[in-house]
Amino acid sequence: MSVDFLREFVESSDWQHVQDLLKEATDASILWVVSSSGESIQKFDENYSEFCYLIRKTPEGLRKCQNSHYARFQEVKRTGIPVVSACYCGLIAFAIPIMMEGKIVCVAGGCHSHAEFPITMDKCAEISVACNIDIKDVMELAKKIKHIPKIEQRRFMSMLNVFAGMISPLIKWMNRPFITPDIKDNRDLLLMGEICSITSSDNDPKHKLDRITEAIRFQMAIDACSIYKLDDNTQELVLKSTNGLPESTIGQRIKVGEGIVGYSAEMRIPVAVEDVTKDSRAIRSPFKPGRKRRIYHSILTIPLTISEDLVGIMDARTFEPKIWKQNETDLLSMLAIHIARITQQLD
Repeated sequence: MSVDFLREFVESSDWQHVQDLLKEATDASILWVVSSSGESIQKFDENYSEFCYLIRKTPEGLRKCQNSHYARFQEVKRTGIPVVSACYCGLIAFAIPIMMEGKIVCVAGGCHSHAEFPITMDKCAEISVACNIDIKDVMELAKKIKHIPKIEQRRFMSMLNVFAGMISPLIKWMNRPFITPDIKDNRDLLLMGEICSITSSDNDPKHKLDRITEAIRFQMAIDACSIYKLDDNTQELVLKSTNGLPESTIGQRIKVGEGIVGYSAEMRIPVAVEDVTKDSRAIRSPFKPGRKRRIYHSILTIPLTISEDLVGIMDARTFEPKIWKQNETDLLSMLAIHIARITQQLD
């Protein structure tokens, strides 16, 4: 694939949309795009943080920053998967492979606004000496940088996998000789765009959640999507919104630790079950003669958290047994960041 085409791609509105979604979902920015041979395609120097600017304005600081980028570029070329590691100054940096027909055509790299670990006084002194910068300036900016826990770092990695998977269909679409209206069928991208649009609307939280469950059910082609909010006083999950379950179930409560939904809340982890009839954690509904009701066989649950605090649970269900793919878990985990904030606003 030619460098000229790659330049056209990174200047497209679709690529800008991907970057906007990444920033909105993760608070991370793309800083550079290079071809598989290492040729620069695009730079975003304006996206560097104030701390990075301080370091990069010195020759040694710039060299260390560039070496850090290059190391991730090489690691992506070697592994073919997104790479996350701390940059020289301690911020969480990343690189994403952009694939076409199983081959890396270019690599996009960037940086998160937070650090892997707190930036210590010793690290500030090291930066000061190595880059010939006043230690007071280094410490002043370092104090403003927060670090994120390991669980959030793992979620960030999952999100990068989602974004890496989004980009290839966009390149294929732009590379086609004839454009037809239905070519943009990347459901992940469409769903993320729709959820971002809903969350930024002026609707009340309940209406937003109702639209979100409807969008997820439609775009993921599942049979039900529901959102529960945690009642802190009783430690119960209260069903607040659903698209697929009977309307009479709104207000239903599940204790934290009870059933698959409660287990996901207790452990703060996604849970994917192919067939709940074969899972010992599932809640067994009592049999009622004459009652006809289809059973949801598969379920995927995603914790809704803000920082490390549990806000609720989102689940997706299908009537037929289903093996949930990792990219489906990653996608919903990313959307959960937006959904958690809306769920928290509910009465």
